[in-house]
Amino acid sequence: MKLDSMNPPFRAPRATYRVQLHAGFNFGQLAQIIPYLDDLGISDIYASPVFRATPGSTHGYDVCDHNEINAELGGMDGLMKVSGLLREREMGLLVDFVPNHMGIAVPFNWRWMDVLEHGHFSRFASFFDIEWNPRQVSLQDRILVPMLHNFYGRVLEAGEIQLKYEKAAFWVCYRSLRFPLRPESYTAILQRLAWFKNPGTPLSQKLDHMAEQFRALPKSSATESMEEVEQRNRRSHGLRHELAELIEAENLTTDLDLALAALNGKPGDAASFDNLHQILEEQNYRLAFWKSGTHEINYRRFFAIDTLVGLHIEVQEVFDDCHRLLKHLIEKGGVTGVRIDHIDGLWDPAQYLERLSILGRNESPPIYLLAEKILGDGERLPEDWAVHGTTGYDFSGDLINLLIESRSETQFTRLYREFTGMHLDPREQAYELKLFVMEELFSNVIDSLALELEAQVKSDRRWRDWTVNDLRLALSRIIACLSVYRTYRRVDQNPGATDVAVVGRAVAEALRRNRSSDPIPFLFILDLWTGRYPDARAAPELKTWADNWVCKLQQFTGAIMAKSVEDTFFYRYVRLFAANEVGHDPAEFGHPVSVFHEKNRARLRQWPTSMLATSTHDTKLSEDVRSRLLALSELPERWESSLKKWSARNHSFKTQLDDLPAPDANEEYLLYQILLGVWPIHGESVDDVFRDRIKNYMRKALSESKTNTNWINPNKSWLKACDNFIDAILDRQRAGSFWDDFLPFATEVVWRGMNLSLTQVVLKLTSPGVPDLYQGNELWDFSLVDPDNRRPIDYALRHELLQSLAKASVQDLFQSWEDGRIKMYITRALLRHRRKYPQLYSQGSYVPIEMIGPHADRFISFMREDDEKQLLVVAAIRMGDSEADHSRKMGTGTFLSGLKPSPTWHDLFSSREIAKQATDLPLDLLLNGLPVGVFRTTH
Repeated sequence: MKLDSMNPPFRAPRATYRVQLHAGFNFGQLAQIIPYLDDLGISDIYASPVFRATPGSTHGYDVCDHNEINAELGGMDGLMKVSGLLREREMGLLVDFVPNHMGIAVPFNWRWMDVLEHGHFSRFASFFDIEWNPRQVSLQDRILVPMLHNFYGRVLEAGEIQLKYEKAAFWVCYRSLRFPLRPESYTAILQRLAWFKNPGTPLSQKLDHMAEQFRALPKSSATESMEEVEQRNRRSHGLRHELAELIEAENLTTDLDLALAALNGKPGDAASFDNLHQILEEQNYRLAFWKSGTHEINYRRFFAIDTLVGLHIEVQEVFDDCHRLLKHLIEKGGVTGVRIDHIDGLWDPAQYLERLSILGRNESPPIYLLAEKILGDGERLPEDWAVHGTTGYDFSGDLINLLIESRSETQFTRLYREFTGMHLDPREQAYELKLFVMEELFSNVIDSLALELEAQVKSDRRWRDWTVNDLRLALSRIIACLSVYRTYRRVDQNPGATDVAVVGRAVAEALRRNRSSDPIPFLFILDLWTGRYPDARAAPELKTWADNWVCKLQQFTGAIMAKSVEDTFFYRYVRLFAANEVGHDPAEFGHPVSVFHEKNRARLRQWPTSMLATSTHDTKLSEDVRSRLLALSELPERWESSLKKWSARNHSFKTQLDDLPAPDANEEYLLYQILLGVWPIHGESVDDVFRDRIKNYMRKALSESKTNTNWINPNKSWLKACDNFIDAILDRQRAGSFWDDFLPFATEVVWRGMNLSLTQVVLKLTSPGVPDLYQGNELWDFSLVDPDNRRPIDYALRHELLQSLAKASVQDLFQSWEDGRIKMYITRALLRHRRKYPQLYSQGSYVPIEMIGPHADRFISFMREDDEKQLLVVAAIRMGDSEADHSRKMGTGTFLSGLKPSPTWHDLFSSREIAKQATDLPLDLLLNGLPVGVFRTTH
């Protein structure tokens, strides 16, 4: 059911401001900037997750307890203070909620700890998405815990795994981590302690008796009832309490330490670890080298992160448990909106949104709901979702396609191929990388799906002769050809026409790419995925199995897409890095202005309160860095000549490793773009902080690319060589000739990027939807991918600059654009106008305005209209020539055509009034030297 964005009492934000909360910027600091954000014109704070996360987390997505507010942020008291301050100003709070997974960096997630301790007897055994019966015999009814820094045996015999007694329980301790001991394993320790106290003594007999009671606890299985679970756990907890009392009463701490020391073994004596190994083998989990998780993990992870475990949020009991506190906050008005993280990881996104949309509805009006959803090529947000829109990646992609100079595509493609030697078509490259990532990071998932499929078809005489290899190959090739992150088939429902078409195209493409393979397994999976298999005559059990198999598959295709495209392909195909953004296909190189207009009109019709984003915590580049590189698309000749000169001048700074120069040409090509994107505005020199930022970024980019190094097996020599290259070219004394040529070009790109940044601001704040500002981006912000975009924000400076705008003129601010106040000025003017006329922006019509004249292709214009109120928007999308007064020159001889009659236009950025001409409005008169202009009628 699509939520109605228009009808009261629904409250949509006018404009949101994203803040990244952590111990260094908590509720206290957030409370201090609320007056500043209100003055700027923001209506809602949009906060990163506020629930208890792994201590020290700087992002909050590793939530350990959904029903506790993170103490590092200020706890419930801090959140309530923020909420109260917002209500006083009629502002709202949009919180980021993580329903797909939880952090399990033990022991902070007590539910996960309970599962590790009790296995199937844990009341949370079905809470997490665990495969208790995997193909690995050693993991039957056990969980792989891949958190050791080395092979298990080496770590064990080095004495780094130890048994300890703390807080009335025995623990398996490894470095800063600790894991609970299953109750039955207390037996061996108590027997050893009894031996220390001399066999036959009353105390020894007590210990032996207690050891037998632990041994006699019911054995766990997958079939016990909840009553049996509760009985066993009560008995287990009671025995632990009795043991704690006995240890204290008999002063057994020293003897217990000696008993544990004997069990813990002695480094250098391998046999001394046999008893400890035996105890570890009895646990409901198996400690393992972290690298083994890639191929043997038996719980669903968030992407490929072992410390984030998937939840069965589709189970009503789990949903209710995870949303108790959120429900309370909604009912009490502390939260006015929710952003759902990674919705594509859920078993049934539509079901989840239906449940969430009525959460707390009896006590409060409907809340604003957004889904973090990346739309693929031609994909639309499902209209039956109970949500108000996406988090705005799609709008960011629309802007990229608008601002790229599409006429430069051929030149950029040729140059990129010549410089790097990479001739593989980007779509071919993306396909190959999907296959690579499936084998490197998700092979256990593909194996599991294929084995389950093979086991099922063995019972179907028509298909039983297919081998797991046949089915695995077909499945992996189809996933690699999927053009979207996932499909949305639901249990007991036929797949929609859109999903059927998407899977059909993927199978056709997979068959085209794999002409030597037998097509029948491909077609069989097509029938299964799209609901044609099993047929209507099949048993209900087979239909249920098919639904469940497809739903399980759908949870993983998005993760495969993200890791192979966003986190690999984006860093390997870098023709113009501005195009490599979440929500955009790097193979695309611009669309006509008419496409941007149509996207805006479609959003107004279908999702008028969807978010509009340009910078987020997930973007690869901040909006201002991206603007510079988009401006680069207008300068193909300059870019080519500069690139070749820089490479020749810096070649001597490379290191030869195995007859290969490090960095390689592709990495060097990316590096120069990044330098242009983040180069200081007054860039006659750079400091150590800048150098470290560039080196850290390139280390991440190289590791994500997985060409010469990766996260699992880092090539330290290659990384060091790239560090040395960066140090050399950023040393003006060593690389003077490079600097002499780089600085003038960087100055040009910086200035052009500034103009396009202002265009982005104006288009985001006037297009249909709810604009979002990422923290600090009301001034120039030249951040790279996280963690660079989580650096501290100087709000004292921003408050001071905001106050200075009262006496400033837009023309003066544009002349002194370097301090960023021009961006803040335009942002504030538009946000305040949105506050004064909210209906104009939320419901006003969207009408493209035609331009005629020699510079018409360098601008975009449209009108928003509601009742008698009109808003005219004009913005430069190309910079043209490089003279400083380009705005005037581009506007000369160009006119806005077809405007409705209006006696006077009032400039929103100044006190100018422009009388309606008898003829069409001249562009240079409207802009008056600026790259952007917004005008309202004086009705």
